[in-house]
Amino acid sequence: MGGARFAVGLTALLALSGCAAPASRFPTGQAALDRMKSLYDCSHGVKAEAKLDHRSHQGRIRGNLSFYAVDPGNVRFSVFSPFGAELATLASDGRRFSFVDTFQKRFVEGPASACNIARMTQVPIPGHALVSLLQGRAPLLVHDPAQVSISWSGPTLGLFGKGYYVVEIPSKHDAKQTLHLQVHPADVDKPWAEQRLRVTEVRVEQQSIELYRARLDQFRVAKPGQPIIDEDGIDEPVPP
Repeated sequence: MGGARFAVGLTALLALSGCAAPASRFPTGQAALDRMKSLYDCSHGVKAEAKLDHRSHQGRIRGNLSFYAVDPGNVRFSVFSPFGAELATLASDGRRFSFVDTFQKRFVEGPASACNIARMTQVPIPGHALVSLLQGRAPLLVHDPAQVSISWSGPTLGLFGKGYYVVEIPSKHDAKQTLHLQVHPADVDKPWAEQRLRVTEVRVEQQSIELYRARLDQFRVAKPGQPIIDEDGIDEPVPP
């Protein structure tokens, strides 16, 4: 699988930003991962709209993007032209996948594989991982907690020129994941167990080949949304 880069700007549930080295640091990488996961326990999904400007060898597409993503792997993306015409729709329940491309007049369905989802996202990333990233949290590879390492980097001239934890996660099949976690500036002097973290970068590689990299920024406070109601009345409402 070829390397790919995936940059996303997301609205997070917490207002978080980078900082200098905290006075109290996480004793283990797994402790930082556990803290990160606890901050997003209340999040089940996200629904949003965005502007889209995509260039590829097939040409350029500009328009509006509407999407929702719900745990564990339910996603729906719809792309509309600036005039409101629907150009493409991708839907997956974590098991099955469908993709309608009205621009090129084609319909595809099959398993919800990373490669199928990449028909729209252009990045071969599993559906459950995409749902996590769209909610501002890091999807984690299978790992041995004792093998997770953590270090502090910064302040640097990197992302925002601010410091962050670097968590490295060895996994199966010669895969490795690297996370960048920043600390809320108000929590610098707090014990590590009380520090609020935000995910600013997720990188996954296998056999030294980058599979994807996601950068998250522009975090800001957002209110919980309303339950997602099935218009056909078939499925139960999805809590916010």
